Amino acid sequence: GLDQYLYVCKALYPGDPLIPGVSQASRMPLPLNDGGIIVKVEAAYWRRAYSIHGWFVRNVQNGQDDCAEYTVQVSEIERLRDICREILDARGDQREDLQDHHLPTSIIYTNYEDEIGRTEELLTKILNAKLEDTYYVYTSSF
Repeated sequence: GLDQYLYVCKALYPGDPLIPGVSQASRMPLPLNDGGIIVKVEAAYWRRAYSIHGWFVRNVQNGQDDCAEYTVQVSEIERLRDICREILDARGDQREDLQDHHLPTSIIYTNYEDEIGRTEELLTKILNAKLEDTYYVYTSSF
């Protein structure tokens, strides 16, 4: 199945605090040449959220569905959150048009509405944290 991850990453140096609210990194730290490390902490996880994955492929990965890591700008996280909100707030034909245009559903995807709501909540929490000196990375695996 499809597993998807959005990580928050930060370069740390001796004495620096870890990312607020996080006690340990979910991946091994990557060493830097200047004595620091880069830590990656899982900020969001999706399982078989094909419409969300498709959005990342189209809007962040330049159409490349290759399970590589891609840097995600805060503005892209805001845009996806806003799209989810628009879809959740819309009704009838307008909702279907927004879904078809921004987050098309998949035949094998069954919990579309739940995933859109969950995604909106996850991304809102990430954005509300307003972490400084960090960046985000999206990756997936099949």
